Amino acid sequence: MNLLLVGIGGATGAVARYLIGAAIMKRNPHPPIPVAMLIVNMIGSFGLGLFFAVLYGQIPLASYDAPFFLLIGIGFFGVFYYFFYI
Repeated sequence: MNLLLVGIGGATGAVARYLIGAAIMKRNPHPPIPVAMLIVNMIGSFGLGLFFAVLYGQIPLASYDAPFFLLIGIGFFGVFYYFFYI
């Protein structure tokens, strides 16, 4: 069940990352620096930090037993802020 939650969160995060990056690249197709990657990584990092701060106040010790943490924290934001946008 844990693997399924991480997979669903990761798939959703990857699609969200692609759509946001594509929207940014549509507005500015040839930036001098990789702006889309920078913005998407900042959104993902901020979102993960906000998720931890609001829901847990810290990184939970038994994180692999919390389904919501697996889905959002590891799955969605793990993929969202980690992978590079090409």
